[in-house]
Amino acid sequence: MNILNEKYKGDITTLSELSLERTLPSGSEGFTVAYVAHLLRSGEMLGQIIASLHNLAFLTRLVDGAREAIEEGRFAQYRAEFVREYYG
Repeated sequence: MNILNEKYKGDITTLSELSLERTLPSGSEGFTVAYVAHLLRSGEMLGQIIASLHNLAFLTRLVDGAREAIEEGRFAQYRAEFVREYYG
């Protein structure tokens, strides 16, 4: 998701509505996509913080899932599911 795309300028969907709860920094759930996009376009540090924390949490969850799948011998299935859901 490239939040700087034009289509997100007026998107009043909250971050929590995007089913990102597991990757949201505490307290940012009520921010809208448009507001975070505005913060990033304006160079406001809060937008960068929210995006960075989200990205770190996403990557941590991805690696944790991959590690678990490797230990259980189902990495190929995990990878296929991730690709299907993420790029779907």
